[in-house]
Amino acid sequence: MRKILFSVFAGGIILAGCSKSSDNSPASIVGTWKSNNIITIEYANNIKVGGDTTTAGETLVFGSDGTYTDTDSTGPSTGSYTYNSSSKVLSITTDGVTQSAHVTNLTSSDLHLNVDSSFVENGITARVTVDADYKK
Repeated sequence: MRKILFSVFAGGIILAGCSKSSDNSPASIVGTWKSNNIITIEYANNIKVGGDTTTAGETLVFGSDGTYTDTDSTGPSTGSYTYNSSSKVLSITTDGVTQSAHVTNLTSSDLHLNVDSSFVENGITARVTVDADYKK
């Protein structure tokens, strides 16, 4: 799943949004997040050609020092990240490639990421959407 997410992130920069926790202090992305539900949909020339739903198996760790680790069934991937709470953009850099996601919900226990990326390859307009829910 990580490879799908990384290829999607590499396709474009996505803006982001988050909510505040119930105590009115900004929720922190720092910590360990375990996947709850990840839905991936693939399109070719605006026709749905595939999709996948994963309910568990991925762990994201965001360190307070800007380090990032993504572990799934293929093993760990490490890098760095930034999260801009004003613009709601989560940017992850791994192997020299920076990818960004739209954070649609961030509380002390829930993280929801959305990626919608389009690119042209071999004359085909490809689009991939990913909606991912994580729990702390």
